[in-house]
This record gives sequence, C-alpha cells and structure tokens, in this order.
Amino acid sequence: MKEYQINIANNEVVFERPSSSQQSLISYNLNKLQCVKSTNLREDGFFCLQLVLSQTHQRCIYFTSEEAQDYWHTNILREQGFLNNRISQYEPVKKLGQGSFGRVILAKHQFSGAEVAIKFIGKSEISKTLKANG
Repeated sequence: MKEYQINIANNEVVFERPSSSQQSLISYNLNKLQCVKSTNLREDGFFCLQLVLSQTHQRCIYFTSEEAQDYWHTNILREQGFLNNRISQYEPVKKLGQGSFGRVILAKHQFSGAEVAIKFIGKSEISKTLKANG
C-alpha cells in the first residue's frame, strides 16, 4: 500500500509520496473532480475515497481508518464549497421515474461529468415513515 501525505492548496488536492523512486507528486484540480466516500470496507481493512475525474477516469485513495477517510472527504468538499449543499454539485438531466415516496432524476456532476440517479423524497413522506416505524 502506497503511503501519501495529502495537502489541499491552490485549488488542488495534492498527494505526495516522499520516499518514492517513482511518481512522488500527484495533484488534481478541485474544480474538476467528484469526491465519493465508499461505505464498503475492503477485505484488508482499508477505507476508500474515490476521486472521480471523468466518466472514464477515477482514482481510489485508501485510508487505515474511517476517521481519516471522513476527515479528507469533508475537507475536499469544504474546499469545493459543497459541504453545506452537496446537491448543488449536480445538474439535472432528466426525470427517470416517480413513485409513491418521491421522484428519481438522472443528474450529471458539474465537474467530472459522472452521471448519478438522485431520489427526492418529500418531507411529509419521511415524517410518515418515521412515525410508522418509530
């Protein structure tokens, strides 16, 4: 497993591997990536943070603790200006469907171009579900 030092500076996230004889510095423009926290723990115990750079290019960064994964995920989102309003990262493309709990749209990440499905659920439906299960 490669050990990197991570820094955020000048609108870039920079990964530095000081003891490497190969590529020792990798940087990505914060305005051109989508940061996704994987909830699946790898078999070897590492936590993944995916940096989606385009629909065909992504990089996984692995952490030894979930706290470190959360820390860098939060810091990248904060630097991108999306911490309080993550939905603003996406542009609606088209409606995919409608159900009794809400609607689903296809959306495109404004920087990486990655397409995702987003489900919108009305607050009244959430309240009804919580009361019925609570």
